[in-house]
Amino acid sequence: MPHNQIEYQHCNGQDLQFEANIFDCITFAGSLFYAKSQHLLNEVEKVAKPNAQVIIYDFMVLLDPTLEQLGVTPPSNNWTITLRLTSPI
Repeated sequence: MPHNQIEYQHCNGQDLQFEANIFDCITFAGSLFYAKSQHLLNEVEKVAKPNAQVIIYDFMVLLDPTLEQLGVTPPSNNWTITLRLTSPI
């Protein structure tokens, strides 16, 4: 969604090309599968201002009805996600 005070950028989380302590808010959208790296967390901590907000969200696509119509048994939906912050960003 365009906004005149927001610039959206797609970045490589292994090497964020931004100055340190520059962002008030950092978001991750639909990327929990890829965002499982201590290096990425270090990069986020580097570019986030003190007390910055980090917003992480993902979504689930429900394909069970389609898979069942195709005669495929859907995988188990027993997912557990644990987020632990050891220090404020």
